Amino acid sequence: MATIVKHKRNAVAGTAPTTATLEVGEIALNTADGYVYLRRFVTGGVDEIVRIRANPLVGGGEVIAFSTALTTTAANQIVDSFPYADYRTAKYLIQMTGGSSYQSTEVLVMHDGTDVYITEYATIASSSTLGTVSAVLVGSSLVLRVSPVNANTTVKGQRIGIVL
Repeated sequence: MATIVKHKRNAVAGTAPTTATLEVGEIALNTADGYVYLRRFVTGGVDEIVRIRANPLVGGGEVIAFSTALTTTAANQIVDSFPYADYRTAKYLIQMTGGSSYQSTEVLVMHDGTDVYITEYATIASSSTLGTVSAVLVGSSLVLRVSPVNANTTVKGQRIGIVL
C-alpha cells in the first residue's frame, strides 16, 4: 500500500507560514493562492521562508528576484529573462554595485510580441551611473540586459510580471 504524504496547508488567501510554524526543510501549501512555501536554513543562523508560485500563469503579478555578477564591461549582458508569452508587462527595481559606487533605477518594459518598449526612470547614483539597461525579445523570451561601465558590477533586482 502506498504512503500518502500530506504537507501543511492553508486555504485562506494571503496567509503564509512563519518560521515558528514550519521546521527546517518542511513544505507548506496555500491552496487559495497557489503558493508553495519551504523553510530553509541560511548560514549565519538565519532561517527564511521561500515562496514559490505553484502556477505562475494564474492570478495577477509575480515578484521574482535575481542577482548577476558582471565581470566585464561587455555591452548587453543578460541579467534576467522571462517567457514573453506569459507576461505582457514587467516592472523592475534594479540595484547595481561596483566597488563603493551604487546605482538604483526602475525600469518598465512591455512588448507586443514583436517589439519591446522600455522606459527607465527614478535613477539615482552615489557617484556616476554604473550601467545602462535595455531589453529585447530573443526566441521565446524577453531578455533584460545591462551594459556596465565598470568590470565587476553586481546587478540585483526584483521583477514584477503582469500575467497576460
